[in-house]
Amino acid sequence: MSAPVYHQIDCPKIGSAAAGANEVARYGVNTLPVKLLIERVTFVPDTAVTADASNTGTLTIKAGDTTIATLTTNVAQGNLVAGTVYSLTLTGSGTDLEVSPLETVSVAKTFANTGAVLSGLVSFSCTEIRS
Repeated sequence: MSAPVYHQIDCPKIGSAAAGANEVARYGVNTLPVKLLIERVTFVPDTAVTADASNTGTLTIKAGDTTIATLTTNVAQGNLVAGTVYSLTLTGSGTDLEVSPLETVSVAKTFANTGAVLSGLVSFSCTEIRS
């Protein structure tokens, strides 16, 4: 059996450093002619984020139309340090984590109350699914 072949899909940078403004989804595309399996999703914030009980920001991560991970800047999550790589817990499983050729992955940003500054890069680490 041959070793897995790894690929990365990056979504364009999420938003500005402004708090409180919801943002339309940013998309990445599987441009390869093979199906990929998402193994890991990471977020690297551009700025530090202080956890707050009510003024929060949420990143919703999707493969196609299925939510596979979220990150909320609340007290349970804790503070985020600028430039640090955070691995998100995958909530999808099985075929939910598969990305077909030309299928999109996306990240959207929403806020509760006045929100929190939340900008940075979301990356998807994937392996090829071999038939």
